[in-house]
Amino acid sequence: MYWRTHNGEQSRPDWDTFLELFCDIVANNTKDGGHIFVEMGVRWVDELAAAMAARQRPESARFRCLYGSPKRPNVLWYSGPGTTSDPTGLSGVKMTHTALSGVAVPGLLVFDPCCGKGMTARCATRLGMRFAGVELNPKRAQVTRAWLNAQAPI
Repeated sequence: MYWRTHNGEQSRPDWDTFLELFCDIVANNTKDGGHIFVEMGVRWVDELAAAMAARQRPESARFRCLYGSPKRPNVLWYSGPGTTSDPTGLSGVKMTHTALSGVAVPGLLVFDPCCGKGMTARCATRLGMRFAGVELNPKRAQVTRAWLNAQAPI
């Protein structure tokens, strides 16, 4: 929704098609025992949980978090072998850092399919993890790329 709004998109993507494709890609590219975090709106999380369970990526935890300004209820959905942290009630960098710190292993790859300006990239690399991401907005992607290159030039 955010990307559509800021890029003048008028059409709304088909949620069911997006969800199926997203879950297929995540399930097929996550090793068994891998960690999956998805931050999303409260009203869609049950559908995500069901779609991921159908792909043998069952829900392990669901954390209530906050998003945007003003802060609105959101969910950080988790599937994996376990986490040692609880990001309940947090938002932004604090939520992302807390969530990742509960599963952080140096060298572990973190992939963010909507990396924006790189908040997840920054948190992951500060925890000694590797990062890869995709962003449709070229200006936002450049912010992430520039920060990552300044930390460890390619």
